[in-house]
Amino acid sequence: MVTAATLVGSGGFLGAGSAVADPAPRTLKYTCSFPLIGGERMTASVVWTAPDTHVVGQATSRSPVRASATVGSNVTRILRFAGAATVEGTADVSAVVAAPQGDIPVDMRLKVPRSEVPGSGPLTVPAIGTLPSLVFSEPGSAKIFVGEIHLHLVPRGTDGDETRAGKVDAPCDLDSGQDGFLAPFTVERDASGPAAPAAPGTPSGAPPAQPGAPGTASPAATSPAASESGGTGFAAPPRAVAAVAAVVGVGAAVFGGVWWSRRRRAEDRDG
Repeated sequence: MVTAATLVGSGGFLGAGSAVADPAPRTLKYTCSFPLIGGERMTASVVWTAPDTHVVGQATSRSPVRASATVGSNVTRILRFAGAATVEGTADVSAVVAAPQGDIPVDMRLKVPRSEVPGSGPLTVPAIGTLPSLVFSEPGSAKIFVGEIHLHLVPRGTDGDETRAGKVDAPCDLDSGQDGFLAPFTVERDASGPAAPAAPGTPSGAPPAQPGAPGTASPAATSPAASESGGTGFAAPPRAVAAVAAVVGVGAAVFGGVWWSRRRRAEDRDG
């Protein structure tokens, strides 16, 4: 009966990116199953005025969605027979964003504002809604595909009350030979991405200290000192070590000579 395709953004789709000129409308053809009258053709005119590039890791903005759809005179005739002067309702639209990270299902509910039903001929109505925000985790090429639509319509009489036909629910499927392709876009890496991580123990943005730099100890200077001083970090100069060793040796010799002389004297007295 009446509905609209999806992904028509008057304010742009998916947030920040490179602006593009308004593309030519893309036409998608559906077959909708209505109560009593069965399958009826519906033609949706879709225009996507949105940036053609988006950035990894940045949440896209919610964007207005607009579209229009046309159904044949059979639907108009049935509505008029039921006493309908206007029709309104909603359209649940299923779409898929084929992103580098994988397919992202996108479900939206578009509002079909109250529209006048003509006396005869085709019926064309608009639909409006909002695209949800998305976040892309990988760069690369992406595409948008539109899928099935479920209509929930309310015909009303001239007094504004529902007609005797009541609410009308109608599923709509893409006609064969169509894949629902709507538009391509690109996901790019963030040019102002984070800097390379600092070395462990180094504050972010500060280079690691080099050997011999102020405030650091050179391995060549500290390792021998630590090993000779029991880990205290102090090493005695080599000449001082030699002098101490000489003094100790002379003292030991004198002490030994005195001890030996006293022992001999004691043996002579005992003898």
